[in-house]
Amino acid sequence: MRLMAKLRALGINMLVLCASMAFTLLVLEVLEGLVRILRLDAASKDPINSFCEYNEYLGWKLIPNTRTIFKGKHHFEVDETSQQGLRDCYYPAAREPGRHRILVLGDPFAWYWGVAQNECFTESIERRLADTDVINTSVPGYSTQRPKSCSITNGKESSSNRIWYCCSSSGMTLGKI
Repeated sequence: MRLMAKLRALGINMLVLCASMAFTLLVLEVLEGLVRILRLDAASKDPINSFCEYNEYLGWKLIPNTRTIFKGKHHFEVDETSQQGLRDCYYPAAREPGRHRILVLGDPFAWYWGVAQNECFTESIERRLADTDVINTSVPGYSTQRPKSCSITNGKESSSNRIWYCCSSSGMTLGKI
C-alpha cells in the first residue's frame, strides 16, 4: 500500500513537471513570435555587431534596414537604420531644388549613443531649419580618420552645401585630422 502511494505521488510530480516544462516552452515560443513580429533584431548592452558590419575600407558601417534595442543602466531606446545604412531617414542622392543640405560626419559622439533618434542634435537642427536636410552619417566605432572615407563612399558629399565634422575631444587626440 505504501509503495502504491509513493508511485502515485511520483506520477503526479512527473505530470506537474511535464506540464511546467510545456508551459515554459509555450511562453518562450510566444515571446519569440513577438520578437519576430516586432522585428527586434537585438537586445544587448553592447549590440554593435547586430547593427554594424566590418568593412575593410571604412572600418565599421551601419547595416541598412536594421532595428536594434539599446538598453543600458540609465537608458533604453530602439534605433533603426535607413535603407542607406544611416541612423536617419532616407535621403535621395540628388538634393531637391531650393533645399540646403548639411552632411554630418562623426564618431560615436555625433552618432549620439544612448540618445533616441528624435533627440539627436541633427534632428533638432533639421526641425529648426525647415528648408534644410541634415544627414547624419556618423557611426559608432569610428575613429577620427574614418568619417571622410564614409562620406565619399556614400556619395553624399557632392550634393551637400555644408559638411560638419563632429567628434569628442578624446577622438581628436587619437587621430590626425
